[in-house]
Amino acid sequence: MSDLDQILPAVSSGDKKAVSRLFNLLEDRRAEKIDEVAEALDKLYLQSLDRSHVIGITGPPGAGKSSLLSRLIQHLREKKKSVGILAIDPSSKISGGALLGDRIRLQYDASDPGVFVRSMASRGEYGGVSDRTFAGTIVLRSAFDVVFVETVGVGQSESEIAGFVDSILLVIQPGSGDILQFLKAGIMELPHVLAVNKMDLGEPAQKTLHEVRAALGHLHSGESDWQPKALGCSALDGKGIAEIIDVLGRHREHLTQNNLLEKNRTRQSIEWIAQSLRAMFGHRGVEKSGATGELENSGMNSPFETMQKLITEIDTLLYPASKTKE
Repeated sequence: MSDLDQILPAVSSGDKKAVSRLFNLLEDRRAEKIDEVAEALDKLYLQSLDRSHVIGITGPPGAGKSSLLSRLIQHLREKKKSVGILAIDPSSKISGGALLGDRIRLQYDASDPGVFVRSMASRGEYGGVSDRTFAGTIVLRSAFDVVFVETVGVGQSESEIAGFVDSILLVIQPGSGDILQFLKAGIMELPHVLAVNKMDLGEPAQKTLHEVRAALGHLHSGESDWQPKALGCSALDGKGIAEIIDVLGRHREHLTQNNLLEKNRTRQSIEWIAQSLRAMFGHRGVEKSGATGELENSGMNSPFETMQKLITEIDTLLYPASKTKE
């Protein structure tokens, strides 16, 4: 029996040490473990297709994302929900590793067996999403009731987070003038819940909340029968936290009741594979291989094994001479 065979049951039961060990294997770039880790991730993927609630939390620097997330963690733990957090941090230019900024700002009990926090390097990805974020969310949703993926900021490519989460929470700072920029960038169409933080500031916060709600009146998330909700909250005094948790929970129920949860997660898997292949082989290479069309028509439910299989097939197709020499 391999180490991974022993780790997986412990991961599924929420054992923090086992989850941490699996993350270490994910970030190990040595080739000899890739196939074994892919097989393990496939097992977790299939077990977690309808499990957990994966929430993306994003917003501009200074909006108070980490402070708000600390409050959300506290509230969920009071409700006996286990919580996994994946903090996508900026990468160190020297080591390529995460700078741990978000983990340091988060306030939580590190000894609590029901809370797990992991930082992952963005590795310079525009929009703050690492190439291992997808795998990381699969691990966490296999182990915990609620999973948060916190990104480094807001940008035009922040739509990438939609490829890894079930719900998106956008945190907005009062009086920042961000609303117009969000509208121009199309960001207001992405979140399912918008939270104006720092409502303890009074009138400026109320004004921003009114502006957000007015803007939402002209937008729709594109999801059947779900209108994005704008709420006010304060990470300082904890007001509005329960309402945010409640609305996010209602969005999770909406996905389940409309048969969207598994459908969305399968679509995310296909998009993740397609984007990863394009990063490796370029658009022309993927088009030449026909891999994207194969994915869309296959009803694929095993993303990591499929990914490894397609890499081998495309590599052989594009570079047959090198394979012959070997």
